[in-house]
Parts: sequence; C-alpha cells; structure tokens
Amino acid sequence: IETRNVTSVLAKNFVAATLGGVGWYIFGFAFAFGDLPGGGGENGNPFIGNRYFALSSIPPSSISQIYIDWWFQYTFAVAASSILSGAVAGRIHFECYLVYTVVCSSWIYPIVAHWIW
Repeated sequence: IETRNVTSVLAKNFVAATLGGVGWYIFGFAFAFGDLPGGGGENGNPFIGNRYFALSSIPPSSISQIYIDWWFQYTFAVAASSILSGAVAGRIHFECYLVYTVVCSSWIYPIVAHWIW
C-alpha cells in the first residue's frame, strides 16, 4: 500500500463522515424514517418516507428519541458509503467519490433502511 493511497482513504472517510452527514441530515433520515402523518407504517409510503426533511416538523413529544435514532442510523449511512473507500484506493477520482458518498448517504442507504427498519 502506497502512502498516497493511505492518505486518500483517510480523506475519503473524512468526507464520507461530513458530506454523508449533510446528505443524511437533509434527505436521508426523511427518506428512511419519515412516514406519512398518522402513519406508523401501515398508512405510510412503503417505498420512501416523506417528512422530517432536515429534521423539521418533529413532534415535541418524540424529539429526543428521533435525535437518538438519527445519530444511530447516521453511523450506518456513513459506514455504508465509506466501505468503498478502501476498495477503490488509487482507482477512483476524488470528485467521483464525493458524488457517490452523497448519493449513497442520502438516497441508496435510506431507501433500503426504510424497507427494512
């Protein structure tokens, strides 16, 4: 492993944590856990969530639990996008990885999380 590849992987993981976190904050959490009002799963959209964009409109009674869930799922969203950073060390342009990280953290992982969780 070359030194430049190690530096590249570290930079990609840092970017995954920051840009992935922004994507998860604005879109990802809403797509994964934002059911329709009155939802609870049975009335919600089975494909994608549609509320809590940028953690807005959170009911005051459940704000602490939603923040806990946000941080817990944020770690998985970032891990899902950062797994690729080591596999493509020295093989992908940094800009392409930035796009991948945002798409993975704000679209791919949230959709799958909505289906499973």
